[in-house]
Amino acid sequence: METSTTDPTLLMLIGGIVVLLAGSVAYGVYSTFGSGSKELRDTIDEHAKMH
Repeated sequence: METSTTDPTLLMLIGGIVVLLAGSVAYGVYSTFGSGSKELRDTIDEHAKMH
């Protein structure tokens, strides 16, 4: 039977990337639907009204 070795550095790198990606997605969802969404403007809608 072959023994597999796991590199802890590679696991930490992949784990860090996953954490950053999940954090970015969570922040995007929060800024879109959370309490901060009341300050956002719809710039496309504002531009469309100018024409």
